[in-house]
Amino acid sequence: MGLYFASDEPDDNFIRLNATNGPRCLLTYEIKIERLCARARMVEAQDLFDKIVNEYRVKPTSFMYSNLIRGYASTGNMDKCFKLYNQTKKRGLKVTNHFYTSLFHACANYTGDKDVALENATNLLGILRHNGAELHPITYKSAAKAFGVLGDIETAFQLADECPSDGRYDAYMLSSLLIACNSHKDAGFQLAIGAWRMMRKKTMINLTTYQYNLLLRSLATGAGDEDSFKELIQRKIANEVKQLNTPSGLEETKPPLLMSLNINTDSKGLIKESLTESESNELNASEDNSASVVLAPNTCELSDSSAAKQEALFQTIPDILHPKKKIPAEIKITDLKSSAHRLMLIGGVRGVLARMDTHKCKPDIKTFFYLLRALSLEEKNEQELLTVMKEYHVAPDVPFYNYILIRMSHRNHHSQMWSLFQEIKNLHMQPDLQTYTLLSSTCTTRTKCLQLLIDMKNQNVQPNLLILKSLLIRATSTHFDHLTIILEEMDKSSVLPDEEFLSIIKSKFRKSKQILVKQEQDVDSKAGQPIDSERMREYHQTYELWLKKVEESVRSSAQ
Repeated sequence: MGLYFASDEPDDNFIRLNATNGPRCLLTYEIKIERLCARARMVEAQDLFDKIVNEYRVKPTSFMYSNLIRGYASTGNMDKCFKLYNQTKKRGLKVTNHFYTSLFHACANYTGDKDVALENATNLLGILRHNGAELHPITYKSAAKAFGVLGDIETAFQLADECPSDGRYDAYMLSSLLIACNSHKDAGFQLAIGAWRMMRKKTMINLTTYQYNLLLRSLATGAGDEDSFKELIQRKIANEVKQLNTPSGLEETKPPLLMSLNINTDSKGLIKESLTESESNELNASEDNSASVVLAPNTCELSDSSAAKQEALFQTIPDILHPKKKIPAEIKITDLKSSAHRLMLIGGVRGVLARMDTHKCKPDIKTFFYLLRALSLEEKNEQELLTVMKEYHVAPDVPFYNYILIRMSHRNHHSQMWSLFQEIKNLHMQPDLQTYTLLSSTCTTRTKCLQLLIDMKNQNVQPNLLILKSLLIRATSTHFDHLTIILEEMDKSSVLPDEEFLSIIKSKFRKSKQILVKQEQDVDSKAGQPIDSERMREYHQTYELWLKKVEESVRSSAQ
C-alpha cells in the first residue's frame, strides 16, 4: 500500500490528532521517528512512518520528513532523500533549511556515481538560487562540503563567499574548503595552504585534529605552479580581492576566495577518483631523489640524507601556516614535486606535531598515516615515526602496518615484510585481505605460497581471486607443486578465474608442455636442470580437471 499524497487524496481522509496531548498525539509520533533516525535505525523509522500514514491515517508533518531525510543522508541514501523531499513539497508542507542541509549532506555521502550526486547538488543549488532562498550558514557549509567532496572546487569556494559573515569563518567551513582542495590533484596542496592562511586570517579558528588531518591529506596532491606558490607564501594575503591575469571570461566566474589563491581550477585539474587511487603514484614519486633542492636560502642545497641540515634550515623558516607571516624573498623554493618535500615545507613530522600541540590537538592514527604516506621511502623514516607515535601514545593499526608493507614492497624488502607480518600477529591484531594481498607478492616459492595459505586458513580469511592471481604470477612454469597448490586452492575455495587468470595459467601450461616434449625428445638436454616428468604429468592432470570444472561452472551459470 503506497503513501497518500495530498494531490491524490484530500486531507479530510486523515485523522486530525491533538498536537501535543495524548498517547497518540503528533508530538509522540514525531519524537519516536526523531529518536530512531538519530540512531540510524532507518528501517524501523520508515516502517513507523508508513504505519502512521497508511494504517493510522495520520497526515505526516514536515518535522517527520526532515528527520527521515536527515537519517537517510547520514547513510548516503541520496535517492531516498530526494524522493522524500519531493513528497514533502507535493503535500504542501513547509520546507526549511534543515531539508537543504540534509540533501547536500546526502550528496556528499553518496557512494554511487559521483557525477549523479554532483548533478543533484548542482540542480538543488540552482533551484535555491533561482527562488532567492535565504540559506542558513550551516546549509552553506553543508553545500560547500558536498561540492568539495564531489570535486567542484569553484562552487565550494563560491559558497564560502556567499555564506553570511557571521558563520563563514569557522572550523566547519575550513574543513569544507580543505576537502575541496584535496580533490585537485595538481594544486591541492597550494590551495589548502592558501585556504588555511586565508580562513585563519579572518578569525583565529579553534582548530581540531580533523582540520590538521585534512591539511596533511593534501600532501598527496600537487603544489601547483611554482611561481604562484612563491607568490602565495611570500606575501600576506590581502583582504581585498586580487584580480588575476587569467583568460577573458574566467575572472568573473572564479569566486573571490579562490581568486586570491591564483589557481586555475579548470576541469583538467579536477579528479573524480578517490585520493587512495593515486597513492601509488605519489609513493613512486617520493622514490625519485633526482631533485636535491627542496627549499633553500639563496643557493644552499638540501638533500634528504642530511637530517641535521634540514632541521637547522627549518628553524630559520617562518611558519607558512600562520595567517600573518610571510616567507622572506631569500628563501627559494626549487622543488615541491614529492610529498616528502611538501611535508618539509610545513615543518616536517616534528614541526606539524608541535603546531598541533600549540592548538591542543591530539594526533590520532589518521594523522600518523598521512605523515607516513608523505615520507620518503627510507626505512629510518618509518622507525622514527613509530618512535614518535609511542611518545604520543598512538598505537599503529592494521591499515597503518599495511602501508608500511607497501613501502617495504617498493624497496623489495620481502623478508622484512614477513617479519612485520609476524609482529602484527604477535600484537594480537587481525591481518586483513590487503595484508595477505601484499604478502602474496613475495611468494615466489612453493613453501612461501603454502605458508601464506595456511596462515590465512588459521585466521579464517578466505583467499580471493586477487591473492590467488598474485601467487600464480610469481610461480614459474616449472614449479609444478606450486602451480598445483594454487589450482587446488581455487577449487577448494570455489573461486572462479577471470580472463586474465585463465590467460596466465594457460600460458604457463603451454610452456610446461613444451618443456616436457623437448625433454622427451632429448632436445638441448645439457641446458638447465632436468624436469621431473612424473610431477609435471600430475600437474597437467590437475590442470585439465580444474579447467573442465571451470568450463562446466561457466556453462551452468550462463543457463
